[in-house]
Amino acid sequence: MNNYALLKEIQKLIKLKKYDEATRSFIETTQSTIDIEFLKNDKYFKDDIVKRDIYNITISRDKRKMVFTFGQSLANKGVKPSFYDVLTCLEKSEYQDFNDFCLNFGYDNDSIKALEIFEACKKQYQDLQKIYSDFEIEILQEIQYF
Repeated sequence: MNNYALLKEIQKLIKLKKYDEATRSFIETTQSTIDIEFLKNDKYFKDDIVKRDIYNITISRDKRKMVFTFGQSLANKGVKPSFYDVLTCLEKSEYQDFNDFCLNFGYDNDSIKALEIFEACKKQYQDLQKIYSDFEIEILQEIQYF
């Protein structure tokens, strides 16, 4: 299936609220794999007051891969994240300008925490670009925006 056909397939499945099926279609068509490994139950974010399940995620395609940690929703303790959960959490937009980033997300541009988040988003997007083409990343955006 070519990328245009994949986009149409994803849009159709999302319209039918078949999110997991859309995700599987993307993974299969792009010949990707996603490995989800439980690491621990602990505080994930700096300001967490409650522990959550933390997973190590590896997305691979050919010899390319990206590895990151995933903090599961507190409401899903003990539940392994789905491929849909993993793909929708990824940053699929490129931000070059810190001030624009802050305006878009309501952060204070004089905040060290906001700058750390900005840098993390940039890195995650760059890692995603190593695995997928710009058009494939646009398709991933379709999976997220339902």
